[in-house]
Amino acid sequence: MNFNKIFLTGFIALGLVFLLFKTNTTANTLADVNDVFKVIEPAPNKKLKGEVNVSWIMYDDDNENIPFVAEILDSQNCTQNFGSITSASTGQSSQTDPYTVTWNTNSTLTNNLNDGDYCLRICLQLQNENYYSVCNSRIVTITNQNELPTFTKFPNDLILNENEQFTFKLEGFDADGDTISFRIKQAPSFVTLNGSNLKIQTPTISQGELTYTVIISIDDGLSGEVEQQFKLTVKNLDTQVSESLGSNQSQNNSNSNQPNEEQDNGESMKEAEISLEFLSPKSDQIIENNLLEIVWEISPDSQTKSQILEYSSNLETFFQIAELENNERKFSWDVSSLSEGVYYLRIKVQFDNGIAISKVSPKFVVNQNETITSIPLILNVKPEIDSTVTEVKTIEGKLVPSQNSSIDEKSLRVYFDGKDISENCEVIESEFRCIITTDLAKEGLHNVKVEIGDTSGAANSFDWQFRVDPTPLEREESQNKHESLILFNREINPNSIFIVLLICFSSLVLLFVPWFLYALWRRDTDELEEEIKTTESEIITEQYQIPATDTTITTNYYTPPTYNEPQSFENKNT
Repeated sequence: MNFNKIFLTGFIALGLVFLLFKTNTTANTLADVNDVFKVIEPAPNKKLKGEVNVSWIMYDDDNENIPFVAEILDSQNCTQNFGSITSASTGQSSQTDPYTVTWNTNSTLTNNLNDGDYCLRICLQLQNENYYSVCNSRIVTITNQNELPTFTKFPNDLILNENEQFTFKLEGFDADGDTISFRIKQAPSFVTLNGSNLKIQTPTISQGELTYTVIISIDDGLSGEVEQQFKLTVKNLDTQVSESLGSNQSQNNSNSNQPNEEQDNGESMKEAEISLEFLSPKSDQIIENNLLEIVWEISPDSQTKSQILEYSSNLETFFQIAELENNERKFSWDVSSLSEGVYYLRIKVQFDNGIAISKVSPKFVVNQNETITSIPLILNVKPEIDSTVTEVKTIEGKLVPSQNSSIDEKSLRVYFDGKDISENCEVIESEFRCIITTDLAKEGLHNVKVEIGDTSGAANSFDWQFRVDPTPLEREESQNKHESLILFNREINPNSIFIVLLICFSSLVLLFVPWFLYALWRRDTDELEEEIKTTESEIITEQYQIPATDTTITTNYYTPPTYNEPQSFENKNT
């Protein structure tokens, strides 16, 4: 007995260890725990038409820019490639801000797409100790050419008595031949739908006639749904008898000054439009944290007798979630027990006065665990996707292995317009390079397909297109040839002559400008000197000029006396 207990205990412990190990090694674990990869939109199984946004969060603590590939493949195995959805090849690394590209679903960059299901796959190159790849894929439906279905047989507004049964077969038409389905979006609980058969079993009412709005949709499963509605009025038999037998009493009551509260209440209920709407979940909302906050609104707000919340994955079979209190308008639901997929909610509300209505929520997606896979990638291809080049001599690209693996160089296969050119290719440091011969690099559109595998056994392929248009190069060569000149028995390019003339002109300008500036300076200097001389002359003349006068001047001449020569001394003595 003790041995059995020990054995059972050990077996349970091993089971717990196994479960713990399995939990810690999910497909969502990246090689670098600091890296982040999460696709935001579109949601799985979403219908897409025209231009849509594709966004995801990618973060690598080792790189600011992350190389990626976003492509469309077949919906069965996600292997047949229909082309890329964007020409971008790198995006900014961020833990919070999604990276978004716009995709025109009418066509990829390389192929026109028919309506239907496809695999949308986004792959990144991340880095830990070495580069590795991660991919996230989901099925989406393209509905560009599909037309909406229409009702061809639908009930008009109905007036039924209490406890009366009514059946009606709905009919619709889809121009594309798609299978159509009907569902009730809003109706009282006594209105049911089985396939296309609408059944109404009116209840017993005691407060006069009641009017309901019944909304039914038709859906082809591709383009979406079309809604149509009718009014359903349920009359109380006692009220009808009273009206037929006691019209005079009704007239008197109408003229009475005393208010009849019961009558007033009945009239107000007849005219009231009771609205029941889901505020959460939103259409195509993705539930990823195992907890869905369900919120609804009843207008006008009034006391309810019961509220029952249900869910379904096919709109045919509903399962009860909870029976709620009368005043509740919010409920937190743990969806961890649900498998991944699309679901709907339904709430059935009954009021104290006998009115019962129900409402189906928009679809939402339970996405418990995003499946992250790892495959070898072909990135940074040249010539680039959908580019136009004048000539092509090589085909090049980068190869990234899956996690914990390395590229198998021998597995490389390259096809140029369907011809295997692998023998002209080589792989050097995770990059491949193929030599393109002249006979292959012709003018026009070319297709390239690259296949690669790695040591983990994973494989991948990538194909793209580019165009060769040598016209610009030939035009330039032709212009250069026809515009050449013959000078001294030599062919001279006009560009060379132009350059020589430009140099000569520049030299003349360099010589002329200093001389011209000197001449201007000399002229200004001479003019200044002349102006100074003129000014000085005018000042001297003004200072020393003698004014004219009429005074007569008389001149007296001095006549010296006659000088007698003295006699000599000798003569005096004699």
